[in-house]
Amino acid sequence: AAAKGVGRLCERLPQEFADQVLAALMDRAFGSVGTSHRAWHGGCLALAELARRGLLLPHRLESVIPVVCTALHYEHTTGGFAIGQHV
Repeated sequence: AAAKGVGRLCERLPQEFADQVLAALMDRAFGSVGTSHRAWHGGCLALAELARRGLLLPHRLESVIPVVCTALHYEHTTGGFAIGQHV
């Protein structure tokens, strides 16, 4: 629901403001080393929603594609099991 809300919000914003929202999303969800699997999951959902709505600008693809590739291979070991299948 939150990812869809971000998509709806960005759809209504001017293009440069929507780009700032995407930059903040990239920084918050994928920017730091200690980012949790929940942030990765939510960030990927938001990226997918922005892509579905055609809101990923071509100059942003250079930074988005490596994140998506990393998310496809994401796995984090916690206790006796691994987290990453849902990311």
